[in-house]
Amino acid sequence: MVDAIRDGDFLKMMECVYRGVAIDYETEDGMTALLRSTVESDLESNSRNREMGNKKAVDAVSFLLDRERNAPTIDKVTKLGSALSFAAWHGRTYAMAELLNRGAPIGQRVQNGKTALIVAAVSGKIDSVRLLVERDA
Repeated sequence: MVDAIRDGDFLKMMECVYRGVAIDYETEDGMTALLRSTVESDLESNSRNREMGNKKAVDAVSFLLDRERNAPTIDKVTKLGSALSFAAWHGRTYAMAELLNRGAPIGQRVQNGKTALIVAAVSGKIDSVRLLVERDA
């Protein structure tokens, strides 16, 4: 599962889950399948436009959260934060919207008591800040 998460290989992740590995499995550095899915497009080395990359990330988030069985815990907090704060830090607004639409807690506090809004502001991700404010963060 560690290799699958590191590589962003969702088919391999699902194979691991079907073999009994927990979907919320956390690597030593705090990465989970759901956190990885929010930045999945970072692995793309081609020159696709940003919107296409974000669309791919949304598809990965949706795929994981919309599962009837073995869906990840949307409010799980690791060393890297929650899926929402992680996406906010990376400026992945489409993934953030999908997480919020599926019930991610907008005011959840992660490392040092920071919310996703504070994480987005500190990282300089204005679009992430705007989305969170529009959603009443």
